[in-house]
Amino acid sequence: MEYGITNLRNFVAQNSSNIIVLADKHTLELCYPLLQIELPHFIVPYGEGYKNLNSCEYIWKKLAEHNAHRNTILLCLGGGIICDMGAFAGSCFQRGMRVILCPTSLLAMVD
Repeated sequence: MEYGITNLRNFVAQNSSNIIVLADKHTLELCYPLLQIELPHFIVPYGEGYKNLNSCEYIWKKLAEHNAHRNTILLCLGGGIICDMGAFAGSCFQRGMRVILCPTSLLAMVD
């Protein structure tokens, strides 16, 4: 299996009606445009202090606002905080939804 931004773009294009992007302000500005497709998205604040259940509750509310369901894919585009919170929130939302982690920091890549 090949990996990379081109394959991610192809996957996203084929599943665009079923994907919601979770990012922080920086990755939304710098990395999101690389997908080259407009997807529903929302941001969470950046920083270890936001890695808590209140932030997860915010993610769950945003997923519900976007009419997410168990077959929706949550694309987590960011560093460790985004990937950690997105994976946890996605695993709890409606007894689990599919999550794709796109780590943008070295620490998130090795986590």
